[in-house]
Amino acid sequence: VHLRMAGWGAGQLDLYPGAEHEIMMEGPATRKRFFDRATALFDANR
Repeated sequence: VHLRMAGWGAGQLDLYPGAEHEIMMEGPATRKRFFDRATALFDANR
């Protein structure tokens, strides 16, 4: 993943230590972080 992202121009790797497989089903703080970053990405690329 790190190698792939290194070659992905404006790509960003956002790590969630301790999270398991389904990031959208984690605890409230992790979900909020994910959804905030995802919606910011969508807003920036309309």
